[in-house]
Amino acid sequence: MDDQEKVQSRPVLIVAWLAMFLVSFDVASLTIAMPSIADDMSVGTSIASWGLLSYMLVMSGLLLPAGSLLHIYGTRSVLLTGLCLFALGSGACALSETMLELIAYRAIQGVGGAILYVTGPAMIRRMVPERLQSGAFALFTTAASAGMSLGPPIGGLLTYNLGWPWIFLVNLPLCAVGAIVILFSAKSGGMTETEDSNIDLVGLLLFVVAVTCIVFGLNQGRELGWHSTVILGCFVTGLLALAGFIFRELRSNDPALDLRLFKRPAFSLGNIGVFGLTFVTGGLLFLMPFYLEWYRGFDTGMSGYMMLVQPVSMILVSAGIAFAVTTDRITGFLAAGTGTLVLAMVILAFAAHSTWLLIIAGALGLIGVSRGLYLPKAQHLVMSRTTRTESGVGSAVNSIVRVLAQMFGIVVFETVFSQRYLKPAMNGYGDPTTTQDFLQLSTAFQTVFWLAAATALIALVPCLLPLADKFISPKIRENLPDDPGTA
Repeated sequence: MDDQEKVQSRPVLIVAWLAMFLVSFDVASLTIAMPSIADDMSVGTSIASWGLLSYMLVMSGLLLPAGSLLHIYGTRSVLLTGLCLFALGSGACALSETMLELIAYRAIQGVGGAILYVTGPAMIRRMVPERLQSGAFALFTTAASAGMSLGPPIGGLLTYNLGWPWIFLVNLPLCAVGAIVILFSAKSGGMTETEDSNIDLVGLLLFVVAVTCIVFGLNQGRELGWHSTVILGCFVTGLLALAGFIFRELRSNDPALDLRLFKRPAFSLGNIGVFGLTFVTGGLLFLMPFYLEWYRGFDTGMSGYMMLVQPVSMILVSAGIAFAVTTDRITGFLAAGTGTLVLAMVILAFAAHSTWLLIIAGALGLIGVSRGLYLPKAQHLVMSRTTRTESGVGSAVNSIVRVLAQMFGIVVFETVFSQRYLKPAMNGYGDPTTTQDFLQLSTAFQTVFWLAAATALIALVPCLLPLADKFISPKIRENLPDDPGTA
């Protein structure tokens, strides 16, 4: 029976892994190709950046509706729709002739990406036996690192040899593989199960408006001016929409987001911890290439190889946990992951321009190790405190936390860095030409690394769970799944 359970779980893991890989690979490969796209379409970097922003904004706004759709139409139908939309958007992007077309088609990709991004954790929670879920989540978290690590080299090779449209066309056979696995294994794996539910369209609209306005304001504040009418209007509109969303959800009999989930300490504290860790690692993913090229003096190729250290180390640690670690004592892994990330930031903060390269590579490896130790257990903790029928919404919330944390990390770290390194934004902006420029550049990076070390401590919040559980009401405790083990 144990072997049979593992065999039945494999198609679920394959599809969940592939869905997350597609989303991560697409973002990473496109980042490498953006200079070529901007040149071909004769646009500047500010306009070209919307090729990334339109995708991320649509994804963040639709993650919650995607979670609700899982309950209404079943995992099989929703996941097939997500793969089809992602493939359709990819094919259209490859045929784009103007930047406006590319931005619009990237938005279609974002709809499919939101479905793919949120489906994986819900599938594992609903279809994998409880005792196998810890290992399943550990394997699942390697998908994002695999996509992020393979995206730059493959995207670069495709763009250089065949042209940038091929970074979109390569998505098509991967979507086809996922669809085939679903069609041949869905009925035996429970992918057709549905539950009666309704979508709160007004609540979802308020949520989409809130997320879009706040994210746009944070991403464009420096460019348009923090005190500009547009940015202030975005923040006011976003906050009002968020307040309206919370007010409506608390009084709805069928809410889009059941805020009662946050009364469960494991769910709320686990999401806070994931936000803290992803905030730091997401911001670093953006800033580290600049550190390696501007401060360390590496070329783009060498920086790319150095950046591989982080996802590879995470994959190895996550896979090791999945296959070799049997304990479900979660908080120990969370504390170890947080401590490892703080140590990496301290090393980078103290590192000088002449610091041995192996030490820098070691710090990048520690960042990957911290993610490998932390994220599988944190995701298991969050999802284990949702019932099977709540898994779609719970996965959507956890996905929203990760996407927003990464975007906020990028915005905050970039803003702090740019305020400390005040050289005018012109050609050669990253090349310090005087001793004073170089000292200012060094100070800017050190400030960000110390900020990252301090912010990473937020990830320790779930370690308070044994204490918080003592204060949970008996009524809430009665409706919770069995405790996965947090001591």
